[in-house]
Amino acid sequence: MDSSDDARVDSLLSLLWQQLHDHALVLTDAQGIIVHWGGAAPRVLGYRPQDVVGRPISIIFTDEDVQRGVPELERSIAGTDGRSEDDRWHVRHDGARIWVTGTLTPLRSQGRLVGFAKILRDRTDQRMEIEQCRNRLQTAELALAGAEANFARIVHELRNSLGPIRSATDILSRNGPGSESGPPVAILRRQADVMQRLLSDLADAARVRSGKGGLRLRPLDLVEEIAHICDSVRAKAQAMQQDLVVLLPRAPLPVQADRVVEREKAAMPGLELSQEGRARVNNGVGYEVGYQRFTDDERYTGRQVLLVPDDPKEGKGAVLLSLSLRSPGGRKLTPPERNLAYLARKAYRSFRFGTDRG
Repeated sequence: MDSSDDARVDSLLSLLWQQLHDHALVLTDAQGIIVHWGGAAPRVLGYRPQDVVGRPISIIFTDEDVQRGVPELERSIAGTDGRSEDDRWHVRHDGARIWVTGTLTPLRSQGRLVGFAKILRDRTDQRMEIEQCRNRLQTAELALAGAEANFARIVHELRNSLGPIRSATDILSRNGPGSESGPPVAILRRQADVMQRLLSDLADAARVRSGKGGLRLRPLDLVEEIAHICDSVRAKAQAMQQDLVVLLPRAPLPVQADRVVEREKAAMPGLELSQEGRARVNNGVGYEVGYQRFTDDERYTGRQVLLVPDDPKEGKGAVLLSLSLRSPGGRKLTPPERNLAYLARKAYRSFRFGTDRG
């Protein structure tokens, strides 16, 4: 390619960035100071090039993101991973917020970082469509909540109606097993027991969906928690000759959470996690913890599942299922104990996945 071809390519690229209607191009130095403002940047963000060149890129970020250190974090991620992608709110020159999808790419010369290129696009229209979908979903959830309340009421009324039927079968059975009514009464009693179990299952499902339970929400700094988790595994990573790098914003990210693992560790000294992860119980979302603990020369092996509702309320909404098996003296279980453990686990799994509890 000769010099004329190079000039033609440069001319075409210049025309491309001048005539783009959707994509803005912002070039900064390594510290995030704007050095070029091109493409659709004036139309999308409302600033003229002379208004922004020489100013920090943080002027287009929201105040909340600036306080959290998001511009610096974005550059750190791009410098480490080769690019940084995000969808977030940005601020126009007139103060209006727009929803932007963007990519930040580091620019290097002979291996040295010299700047960044940020390509972004205004997708506020897409964001508004998402918000409309969320509003429709919320309306549907409210309607579903009303249906579930009606469902719980029907279950309650059916359980009340079942009481007289059971009382009647008890009265009829007093005639003795030799009477003609004996076999039909036995059938009625068995069917009443089946209905009782089914209604109990339905009542449990209604109770979980209605948010009745014992979720203990506490303030949790997500940044601090992630840093703590990474510190706990860093030694293992180094032993495997792996370098663990974590990029986190400098400001806290407060959330409300039920710290079930820490709570169980405090309640059961000597607890060691064997596994943890997501679970589903009766089609409900849950968090499962498997553990072992040693105390007084006895070993306990157990599992716990914390059911979490879709929209937890403060102090409400969770149900804790627990199974613990004891092995005296830490020895292996005997055959009868193993059989008991098998039956207990079978019943536990049966309850977890909403199958027969009998």
